[in-house]
Amino acid sequence: MLRLFCIHHNYEVVEAVNGQEALAIIEIDCPDLVIIDIWMPGIDGFDTVRQIREKFDCLRLPVLFFTSRSDARAVKEGLALGAQGYLSKPTSLVKLLQVIEELTNDQRPETAV
Repeated sequence: MLRLFCIHHNYEVVEAVNGQEALAIIEIDCPDLVIIDIWMPGIDGFDTVRQIREKFDCLRLPVLFFTSRSDARAVKEGLALGAQGYLSKPTSLVKLLQVIEELTNDQRPETAV
């Protein structure tokens, strides 16, 4: 659903089924935004973002956690890892689009992993 929403708003989307695949995609071509969940098979979203920040030159790469985990500890950890945004599910699509536009400075087409 997130992919279709982003495409509908003229963003180019590349999907990854897990953190390992996201890291492989980013290694080939650093996207303009990463939207990531904490709950993923294999390495979780926190570890994936940690590796993005450690391994790649795209340190300014905006990261948005979009997850059902809404406790203060998770939000604090996500932002401490360098995420620029943290939205808890469910959230309004208007709010989601607003955050995506802010993080990408609304330069389309964008690539989101």
